[in-house]
Amino acid sequence: MFKELTVDHNSESFIRGWFIPTEICDALRKDFDKKISRAQFDETRGYTAFTSDSISPVAHKNYVNALQKCVDEYKRIYKWCNMDKNWSIQTRYNIQLYKPGNSYSNWHVEDPGPTSRMGKNIRHLVFTTYLNTVEKGGETAFMYQNVNVSPIKGLTIIWPAGWTHPHKGIAAPSEKKYIATGWCTYNHVY
Repeated sequence: MFKELTVDHNSESFIRGWFIPTEICDALRKDFDKKISRAQFDETRGYTAFTSDSISPVAHKNYVNALQKCVDEYKRIYKWCNMDKNWSIQTRYNIQLYKPGNSYSNWHVEDPGPTSRMGKNIRHLVFTTYLNTVEKGGETAFMYQNVNVSPIKGLTIIWPAGWTHPHKGIAAPSEKKYIATGWCTYNHVY
């Protein structure tokens, strides 16, 4: 049989975060709350959502501009993530509301590989911005990294979309949680 070699090291999680202005978060939540009565609840994922198409052009532009600064900083830190420079923020992102006790509680990855993504965007990085602070619960848990990120208003986290970063949501027992989330995708045409 094969003998496993244990490598002793301090691993990099490749999960990074920056704070965007909270007034941008407030604008996204305000637009979302105006239209929530027309949204459908997704029982599998535990949220009510809209795409950014439903957001005012000013709020959308302000968010994407702030997000681009976070992505640029991620690229500065992790130069190898930018070897193939033909990728960018997918500007159609989701705004999601998790009511108390709800979360996307199944472990999942954002890009499970080419066979399941045929004809769709190839996701490179994931971004999530917490649009409100949650005092208890509401974290994003990362399996292999053994990291839980607490939702703090304005915090934008970025991480790789593939198999190395299974993650799930942890429910907030008594508070709502709002997020804006989406992907940086490759721009290749096949």
